[in-house]
Amino acid sequence: MKYLLKKVITSNNNAKVFLAVSQKGLSSCNVILKTVLPGIEGAIHQKLIIAKLLNHPNIQSLIDFGEYINNNERCFYTCNVYVHGVYLSELLQMFALKKIKPPLPLVYHIICSICDALEYTQNFNLAGSENEYIPHGNICPDNILISYNGDVLLVNTGFADAVLYRFNGKNLLKNEHTVFSHPDVCNGKPWEKKYEFYSVGMLLFCMLAGIDKFISLWDQFGKFSTRLDYTIFPQISQSMHHLISSLTLNNKDLEFPEYHSMKAVKMQIQALFLKFDGNEKELCGLIIRALYKEPDINYITGKKTDAVDLYKMRGEETSRIAKNVLQNAKKIDIQIYEAETEQIPLSEILMNLEPRNRSVIR
Repeated sequence: MKYLLKKVITSNNNAKVFLAVSQKGLSSCNVILKTVLPGIEGAIHQKLIIAKLLNHPNIQSLIDFGEYINNNERCFYTCNVYVHGVYLSELLQMFALKKIKPPLPLVYHIICSICDALEYTQNFNLAGSENEYIPHGNICPDNILISYNGDVLLVNTGFADAVLYRFNGKNLLKNEHTVFSHPDVCNGKPWEKKYEFYSVGMLLFCMLAGIDKFISLWDQFGKFSTRLDYTIFPQISQSMHHLISSLTLNNKDLEFPEYHSMKAVKMQIQALFLKFDGNEKELCGLIIRALYKEPDINYITGKKTDAVDLYKMRGEETSRIAKNVLQNAKKIDIQIYEAETEQIPLSEILMNLEPRNRSVIR
């Protein structure tokens, strides 16, 4: 037996997501099994083989795939190591619910992590492959997972366009194109590198504007113009508008002349997000814990996890961070981010932390 099934996390008539324990070899670990594939053959089989080769800290590794028989029917599954966290779609909805926009350090950390992952896949050297790079297949908030330690992971990398359903942490959603996919892809064209730049630009704009404002603008205009009108959302600086517009060009005659690599995009983002000191991952984890004072059930323990217990942090320090993140963010202008959270020395925060268990179980 390769896996011992422990719990059905969610299901519909056509797919299920399980928590399971891997029993391969002498060690065991908690894994997520998803039966979301239409089959494993031909092109899908090739995508999965290649996906298993990917090894990057910002990509959720595919550790196994295969099939099993259930009620005389063949079922096909993918397997990943269990990561306790929230999906970006959930996080954006939480910010919208609290009527605040994502703090800039969090936006910066997420978008730079995605750029790092795509820089890796766009330059992945695979001998004998027909593709010059490994396309993700569907870059959207449902396919971005953020652990409670602040790690950002792209999900289903290399085969996201092949699955029948996306798992967003709670539900199974029919895997259709979203506003984050380039119109050409929505019209049936195969993925190209330039379309991933488009998705990154849309993600960046969505996080800066807030999910409600972003969806409202999309519903109003249907699609954004070749050059995003600065008056649409003046709180975002003109330089940031220029970056987003450069990434989301719809003119077919233009091949994103300003950015030829995700590394170049990340460098431009770093130039626009000033005063950050490299501790954004830790702050990202703290922000998520402040937002989710009672995080979703940890499927391993079956219990809701308290932020103070998870981080072994003094209660008053947790309350202080939560207050700064949640209260000050309501009155912070996106262009000039001067929240008290940035003024809390990270050394002061870290001295209150004890060694903690990592979300990824090895």
